[in-house]
Amino acid sequence: MTPEPAPLLVVHGLTIGGRWSGRALDGAGGLVIERGAGKVATEQLRVTIAWRALTDATLERGALALHQGEDVLVLTGSPELTRAWGIIVERACPMPEFARGLRTLGRRGADEALESRFFGPLLAARRRVANPDAVERRVAQFDTSALADRWRAEMEQLAAVRFAADGPRRRALAAHLEEALEPCLSALEGLGASADAVFAAPAGTRFEAWRRWTGQLRRVFIEADRAWHHVSLHLT
Repeated sequence: MTPEPAPLLVVHGLTIGGRWSGRALDGAGGLVIERGAGKVATEQLRVTIAWRALTDATLERGALALHQGEDVLVLTGSPELTRAWGIIVERACPMPEFARGLRTLGRRGADEALESRFFGPLLAARRRVANPDAVERRVAQFDTSALADRWRAEMEQLAAVRFAADGPRRRALAAHLEEALEPCLSALEGLGASADAVFAAPAGTRFEAWRRWTGQLRRVFIEADRAWHHVSLHLT
């Protein structure tokens, strides 16, 4: 039989209070963090915490609060709770892998240099957000306005290189490229609104706001993929 993987973290000597899935916990206990779920136990009761069911996890003055809708558990009594909070946020709020679903990126015969100029800033922004941290600080790493400006500048540069000595054709191509980019820019605006919702989310709901933000980020990747397909057609 394959041995079960070791827990990511075990914290003993905690004081636990609150409710989870309609059950009250109160007293001394411990926390076990595994890859798929967490387990909180007192002498009287043990509950399992599914990471995807968590709606928030906050750490204030050494107290770790776990939220699942209206249910809240508060854990205190160990400096290891800071480390526990970081692992929980990472497990409950992963950054999905969007690039694998792109149809145009890396296809045979594509101009890799041009692809890198278009997709590079988007992929770099995604990598910054993937670093474990509080969800609002991660979202703040993704600058939608800077990315939109970068893409607009790239479209103008592509047109300028293609028709350096032909002003009318250069302007016409720039207009076509800008039009191809428009749905992608619209998705970026939606991502900015989703980011504002993360910043404004009250305690207890921030993980839900994060998941909506990543859903909109997926939309940005889809529209970027489509945009690059149309841009490529204009450049051939």
